[in-house]
Amino acid sequence: MTKKVLSLGELIQEKAKYKLGGETKTAELTVERLNANIIIEIPEVALCMDALDQKDDETGKKADDYLVYTIMQEPNLKDKELQKAYECTEPTDIVEQIFTRGEIADISTFALDAAGFKRGTVKVVEELKN
Repeated sequence: MTKKVLSLGELIQEKAKYKLGGETKTAELTVERLNANIIIEIPEVALCMDALDQKDDETGKKADDYLVYTIMQEPNLKDKELQKAYECTEPTDIVEQIFTRGEIADISTFALDAAGFKRGTVKVVEELKN
């Protein structure tokens, strides 16, 4: 199936269709180990970039913790009583108190993919010609 080339006129005329952001989207994810669901907010591009700036090593541990902490809606990881009960020094410490490293990485990866950071979404139509 041949796809059309996206035109300037169409981008202007159908701005609402093509413009990113503006509406808050959520996703409900299952954490099998906990036998429970969580609700996350799909992050805006700016938050994703901010989280990726938090990266302190090859594992991206700090970035993942920050992103999960920031996007989690249910349970509310920002609740001061929860953080006190788990004896958290830093607000993001709560993430590792509840979720395993693998779960944190999976939640972060899902959120980044849903925000448009997934690779493989653009393909070559035809090879370049000389």
